[in-house]
Amino acid sequence: MLGTAERALLERLEDEQVLERAFRVRTGRAAAPDEAPALPARAAGLLAELSQTSAGRDAVVRARQGDTHALDALLDASTETARSPRLLHHLALFHGAVAEAARGPDPSPMLRSVDCWALLCCESDYLRALAERVAGGALSRAELDEAIAGAALAPILREGAHLAAGVEAHTASARVGLERLRAVGTHAFPAAVTDEMCDRFRREAERLTRRALDASLATLTDRFAQAEADPRGPDAERAVLADAARLYAWSGNDWYIALFALEKAMGTGWSLYKAKRWEALSHLCETLRAVVDDAAVRVSADRAALPYASLVAQMLVFRAEMGKTLGLRITDAERALELCDTHRNARVILADLLAERATDTLDRTGVIGRDAALEVALRDLARADQLWPGLPRVVSLRKRIDRMSGVSA
Repeated sequence: MLGTAERALLERLEDEQVLERAFRVRTGRAAAPDEAPALPARAAGLLAELSQTSAGRDAVVRARQGDTHALDALLDASTETARSPRLLHHLALFHGAVAEAARGPDPSPMLRSVDCWALLCCESDYLRALAERVAGGALSRAELDEAIAGAALAPILREGAHLAAGVEAHTASARVGLERLRAVGTHAFPAAVTDEMCDRFRREAERLTRRALDASLATLTDRFAQAEADPRGPDAERAVLADAARLYAWSGNDWYIALFALEKAMGTGWSLYKAKRWEALSHLCETLRAVVDDAAVRVSADRAALPYASLVAQMLVFRAEMGKTLGLRITDAERALELCDTHRNARVILADLLAERATDTLDRTGVIGRDAALEVALRDLARADQLWPGLPRVVSLRKRIDRMSGVSA
């Protein structure tokens, strides 16, 4: 027969095993028989806190017997429900450990940890009393506040560290960190968390995101400056721009990376254009296709992005000139003109492309359907005249139409 102390110790050891199993299931790490526990023994205090309610006690007892469904439900229960500060603290640490061990796309464990810390910050007396016990009077009030803030922001700081460490190499773990930090920005915090506290967590997530991406941008900026002095000229610049396009895609279409790529590509594009290096310019346009397309959408929808309309329009004009399919070339030129209706190059190129389409229409015209074809060609020429009056190609085509329709010169 076990005494009270022995029974308590046995239950504590069972709780350690139960929580370890729950942790490993959530992190996808099946334990080998001789593998050391992933959680510290004190983490089992979480189950002791859960056992303070009848539902919690029943869930823990069933988990010890192998049925973890009720325990899982309690671990994942909404933090909107009333929780004691000690239980919130244990849950914050548990879900934080899960988030750190399971570097997958699901941000839920990290967000649960963040929720618990945010709620604890609103229970400032608990965290302060805990910090004072740990510090034992060795820290000033300001230092205690800093330590509390660091502990509360720990889940976010860890993701920022993963992002900073892997942004240059575009690692999977860094990408997970990036997505999790962005998830904090759109996360709906528990109702009990004050707006000020929500903003604090969101600002820190945004700061860490921006710092890491800006550091990577700074590297690209330095490389581009070196490329500008490189004897290979635009070819060296194109290599940097290709890396910028890859960073843009990896970052989930970061606007500041797009601006860097577009602003630098403008100079490179004109250098290739003036050198008549059409194949290289076409390759540059394809490399930046997604960047340009996304930027066009943003400029159209966001007034704050309007100052970049001319820049995006010129990249679309390059594409319109370098494209292989007339229909797509006209689409790019039309889009450039929609973004910036005074863009000179867009107007000239679109007018010329419309004249090219009119030429194709006339070349395909036989006796049957001639009148309809002439009407279609005339509409394109009328639009071309509107965009850029007096284009020699348009004047020549009008004379051809006059001859085809029997109009004397």
